Amino acid sequence: MKKISWVVLCGLVCFPAFAMSPIETAVLGVVRAQEKMTLQNKQQLPSPQAAVNFVNEKYHLNVTELTQIDPVYLYVYANYLYENGRENDSVFWFYDAQYRGKIIGAMENENSLVPLEQFRQLAEEAGSYMLGQTTVIGRGLNREYWYNFIQSGLGYTINYYAGSNINNWIEQMKKVLAFEEANPFDPFQAVPAEQLDASKLKMARKRADGLKELIRYMEEHKAEIERERAANDEQMEQLKNLK
Repeated sequence: MKKISWVVLCGLVCFPAFAMSPIETAVLGVVRAQEKMTLQNKQQLPSPQAAVNFVNEKYHLNVTELTQIDPVYLYVYANYLYENGRENDSVFWFYDAQYRGKIIGAMENENSLVPLEQFRQLAEEAGSYMLGQTTVIGRGLNREYWYNFIQSGLGYTINYYAGSNINNWIEQMKKVLAFEEANPFDPFQAVPAEQLDASKLKMARKRADGLKELIRYMEEHKAEIERERAANDEQMEQLKNLK
């Protein structure tokens, strides 16, 4: 099986799976998917202005375009949406933040440091509570570490929700690709230009496009992923009953 390094599918393999018959697996997977979400506004792309408004209001900033927003704020926005019952939108912005963060992470240089206090504030707001386990070198953190840390804090919750309906999960990721085509990300507006290596932009965009590979993988292995997810859901239920 081809290894996928672009993202960890923690919404699928969180516990060892119990053995289930194919029929039990299929029924449980369908029931859970129907309970968790429905496909709504399938062709409608999210509004960039909504994200801009959120960031401006919450952080008292004055940005006019989504391209001017550091992707870390989109992780915070995704967490806000999830906590307010807008799970599908949360999945979209979580993966768009990853997409944009990978571009910046691939371009950053030795000047790309995030002040520790800013990291702590946004990590807490994004649902990353393991601050005591971080290693801080010098006067701050590089941005890729920052993004990866906050992504891991949100990933279990949002990915686990996304994994309850594989078709919808794939649809949200396809929306990210369509959104990025319609709203190309300019990393030089999102973070200080002196923190980025302009010669790496082409390579960085190619790295972010690894999302396409993840989508292909999930489409090709959809039945297998659904079986694993259903088995994990069953085990989680059994673990709950032991308490």
